[in-house]
Amino acid sequence: MALPGEERALRLLAGMERERQAQLDPNVRAVRLVAHWNGLEAQHAKLHGWEHTKAREKVEGRMQAVIGAIGRDAPVEAVLRQNRQALGIRDDSPLERAIREPEVVQKQVRSIALVRRRRAQSMGH
Repeated sequence: MALPGEERALRLLAGMERERQAQLDPNVRAVRLVAHWNGLEAQHAKLHGWEHTKAREKVEGRMQAVIGAIGRDAPVEAVLRQNRQALGIRDDSPLERAIREPEVVQKQVRSIALVRRRRAQSMGH
């Protein structure tokens, strides 16, 4: 059922306002981050073997970006730490390690990025 123009616009604006409010809430951002992370882990788990190297590296890069985002969002990091179990973050997960040892993980992310840049440069890319 199509809504009349004005009603449709009002509902759209209300939805945009709800989303803006949700994005301001660190609890909502944390839940979304964990869901995104779980999706990335599932993708990564399916990419075994040399034939999936490029795709696996792409997913790993996205995982590193998520970890980096945690370090730049202190309220979300606090929610993740305080609610690990409720959010379903496993004790052995790289995500759990990132919230437990953010400095170590950030160094690893920078190191991996540096190695990849050097590898790409040596291959002429």
